Amino acid sequence: GLNHRYFLPHMDTLSKLYHTIYFDQRSSGDSETPTDTNQMRLESFVNDINIIKEKFKLKKFHLIAHSWGNVPAIKYAASYSNNLLSFTLLNPASLSNADNREASKILNSRFDQMDQMKRNQIIESVDFKSQQSIAITQLMKLSFTKNLAQPELIDQLNVYLPIDHAKKSSSLRYLFKDLSEYDLYPF
Repeated sequence: GLNHRYFLPHMDTLSKLYHTIYFDQRSSGDSETPTDTNQMRLESFVNDINIIKEKFKLKKFHLIAHSWGNVPAIKYAASYSNNLLSFTLLNPASLSNADNREASKILNSRFDQMDQMKRNQIIESVDFKSQQSIAITQLMKLSFTKNLAQPELIDQLNVYLPIDHAKKSSSLRYLFKDLSEYDLYPF
């Protein structure tokens, strides 16, 4: 996963009004990857939110989550709603694995032949095969462009990948067991 840095230029306004805490989930961005694969479970990601709440001695707080971070955030909100002042989802991931499969089909249908050629070039490149961040960023931006209302703004997306991004991303496979049939309806 990505880190929080791509949000900073957009969310800095909130920092002028609120005490903001950004965090990168396990095996994402600048966070560490647990050596114990049992710690790569959805419930651990949910518990991390509570750990942050306790560490900063927060009684109640506003929770904003983006993309896949919405999945543990929704589970957190369902269990700990009394801790929240508000709950905001930004570009949320699908609420179920079935929805995710359908969303993937829709996204893939947005790729025209030229997009598919670009995608294949990136995936077949030496840089991508050796997990160079430049190639991974190119693939991400190509994919993200299809989700934007204003695709011409894609170059404003600040993608930062740490040097160990490939290793961290591969550790996320331990979540697949939890996510293979997840269903957050009703949350």
